[in-house]
Amino acid sequence: MQALTEPAPGAALPVAGRTGDVRTAPVAGLAVLTRARGADANGELVLTRFAPNGTGERVLAQEWAWDFALRADGAAVAFVAGREVRELWVARAPEWIAQVQALPGNARPSEPCWLADGSLAICLENAAGSELVALGGGARVLHRAVGGVLTMLCALPDSGIAFVETPRSPEAAPGRVLRLSASGGQPAVLATGFFRPGTLAVSTEGAHVGVVRAETLAALRTGAAAWRWLGATPAGWPNEIAGVTAAVWSPDGRRLAVARQTFERRWIEVYGAAIPPVVLGFAGAPCFGPQWWPVAP
Repeated sequence: MQALTEPAPGAALPVAGRTGDVRTAPVAGLAVLTRARGADANGELVLTRFAPNGTGERVLAQEWAWDFALRADGAAVAFVAGREVRELWVARAPEWIAQVQALPGNARPSEPCWLADGSLAICLENAAGSELVALGGGARVLHRAVGGVLTMLCALPDSGIAFVETPRSPEAAPGRVLRLSASGGQPAVLATGFFRPGTLAVSTEGAHVGVVRAETLAALRTGAAAWRWLGATPAGWPNEIAGVTAAVWSPDGRRLAVARQTFERRWIEVYGAAIPPVVLGFAGAPCFGPQWWPVAP
């Protein structure tokens, strides 16, 4: 098995066309991404396998998937697709044939998330608010947010889940980062405030949780928010990191890659054993949305 490490500057996955969001399962050598082949082309959701002897791909959806999640072991991908009616689809290895999933009621699905036990959780939005539902042997409601929106779902190692609950109108009140155990019950509140979308990240063993957070909505909108730990800070790492736009833990749970930006540039920093952090940049190209991939040491 190849070591998981950050690629050398200039390394790139051989993906044709203009790429949007990407999710990777390094242990399986798989990536799922949204892609447009040209300015006028329809979007595609593509499953791609990268190997030393070449690449192979399978188009899962012929239009942009609104939300999608690749299971950590690379055995399944869940995605929400559709224009007038959005539906939840799941494709599983080895055939990767996408099948629509039955959902309760007429709610609008979003934010699928694979839990540590291999089951699937998803947010369902309706006129009253949002529900977090676990699928498998039927649908089980884990959490209801009346008048609220649930986002940034992160699986926990005990098959629980961490997520953000915010009002539909962000001016109404601060949001909350919640942590819910696999057994259900009342969620624990990890933090309140205003949070930058896409920045909640939980380490593999669940010991370290961080997010870009501000005390006021104005601070969030003006860029004054910073990455902060909700609980213990990893030894030797900074308590706050300014300008973070995305964060992702390595599969082994020992490193954190963050995308940072200023008015002049964007770059990636990798926190781990190295102090100060490893800084990655690509000449002439902005860096954002880091994902982990196995490369030769």
